[in-house]
Amino acid sequence: MDLTDTRSVNLNYTRALFEALTSLGLAIPEGASNLLSQINQEERIPIYLQDLLWESVIESYHDPLLGVRLGLAMQASQIGIVGYLLMTQKIWERR
Repeated sequence: MDLTDTRSVNLNYTRALFEALTSLGLAIPEGASNLLSQINQEERIPIYLQDLLWESVIESYHDPLLGVRLGLAMQASQIGIVGYLLMTQKIWERR
């Protein structure tokens, strides 16, 4: 894990993944819950933290197809995939 990696993901991405997990009848792992409680709800999630969340899920559920099942459980919203991609992009400030 590279703590100097400045990439991040939108909080909605993380929420959608965990909503998909619960829609499959799987509980959010305790390790992931602990990490989620540390997240500022107003900011993007650093990629290293997203990686830790994934590791917690993988350690809790040894299903080699879990990623596929989560992907199938996630549904595109009314704004569509392109709208979702635009919504989740990091806004760059001009200086």
